[in-house]
Amino acid sequence: MSDTQLKKNTKLGKNFIALLQLTLAGISLILIALSLKSFCPRFDLTTQNEFSLSDYSVKLLKSELLQVNPIQITCLADQQSPYFNRVQNILQEYERLSKKGISLTFCDPLRNPSEAFKIIGKYKLKPTEDLLILDTGGAEVRTAIIPFSDLTVFEVSQQKQRKLSTFQTEDVVSSTLLSLVEGKQRKVYLITSNTDANNVHAGSIGETLQNLYRNQNINLQPLSLSNITAIPDDANGLVFLTPQYDLEPNELSVLVDYWNTPKASLLFILDSLKYPNNLRAFIRSHGVTQRKDRIFLRKNNALASKIIANFTKGFALNDTLQGKSTLFDGISNTLEVREAADDLANKKITPIALIQASPNRYYSESRYLENNAKFNESEDIKNPLYLGAAVIKGNEMSDVTADSSCRMVILSTSDFLKPNLIRNEQVDFMKNAINWLAGRAELAGIGPRPLQRYKLNLIPSETAFVNRLTLFIFPLLFLLIGLFVWNLRRS
Repeated sequence: MSDTQLKKNTKLGKNFIALLQLTLAGISLILIALSLKSFCPRFDLTTQNEFSLSDYSVKLLKSELLQVNPIQITCLADQQSPYFNRVQNILQEYERLSKKGISLTFCDPLRNPSEAFKIIGKYKLKPTEDLLILDTGGAEVRTAIIPFSDLTVFEVSQQKQRKLSTFQTEDVVSSTLLSLVEGKQRKVYLITSNTDANNVHAGSIGETLQNLYRNQNINLQPLSLSNITAIPDDANGLVFLTPQYDLEPNELSVLVDYWNTPKASLLFILDSLKYPNNLRAFIRSHGVTQRKDRIFLRKNNALASKIIANFTKGFALNDTLQGKSTLFDGISNTLEVREAADDLANKKITPIALIQASPNRYYSESRYLENNAKFNESEDIKNPLYLGAAVIKGNEMSDVTADSSCRMVILSTSDFLKPNLIRNEQVDFMKNAINWLAGRAELAGIGPRPLQRYKLNLIPSETAFVNRLTLFIFPLLFLLIGLFVWNLRRS
């Protein structure tokens, strides 16, 4: 055999081996992909974890509620919709983390009209837009319909143009899931007999509070203590929102009787300008006192209208917030919290501080009405300055009595609840407090964050540069690299 023929056969042999290696490598990759089909980890590389489900949603998906009441989610939507991919990704994450608690189906009416007609007939729909359909199935069927328009928030620009500003898919889906698995809404009463803030109107703190309760599948209903002798049996809690007037003796008696029943829960959001004596004495008897003071800045002895505060450590309600700081807008007074007091421990009453003003920055001024008020070592307080506290009545450490314990949350400031002032950390705290009071401490966590949409504004010269970069420079660069590699292999 000649040298030329030998070289030719050798080259063919090498090519065959290379082709065989590529084929085996491809088969290996396919087998690995199939074996890892059920294990599909996702990595969110954004600094704020914008594409990951929140702690709250993860805890909800892993709770017994969802395992007992599995949910079928049907997405009836055009796959060419501008928001379809974003909704699809987050729904697939719900399905993956639920451990078979959620089953997911996608149906495009344009590609599969027969299946779409079946879905429309089953749920008696008249669709005018893309929809999410959540269904519990089973003997007691509960269904929720979510239009895609509810998953987005639009705003009007300065040019009077309507544009997309926020995606809130996770927030809407999680709150809907909770309402479906729990079924009937719980009921909490907003006490209106001693307050002027009982009307829930646009832009009010009452509206914010009502929305917070609604998202936790709780219906906040008004109730006056003046014309009843007992709290209704269906009450899952009471809320006192900025009380302006004191309770009458008969009203206080109704409150005390309710507090002495198992699983009672109370939320007090106090007005820093009002001090109702009977209500204040009731709270003080449980180790928390609203002080008649104001929080002042140490630096210049000025009234603090914005207060930097930290969430305390060591308590389940603050589990995911502990150590984090937030800014409370508006003036505030402080709370005295008698933690570890022996007389309260003997009564099985445990007060716990929840929110503390940033140390070494503020002080408590008792003579805030006087001109040129200054810190007085003998009567003013430096640390700690508390804005929020919780009270537990009963023994929650015992499995026998834990379910019958009573819970209370007290806040000395209310301005932060205004819709234009409330911050994400405060929303999370209020949701945690609402769930803790409702006996759902396992759902405490950092809630969903609305996903913002950002637009990069470029001037014409910058747009032209980007076009040249993507249409000419990058393709030419890759072509040159390819020619360089080909030349090396050829030689």
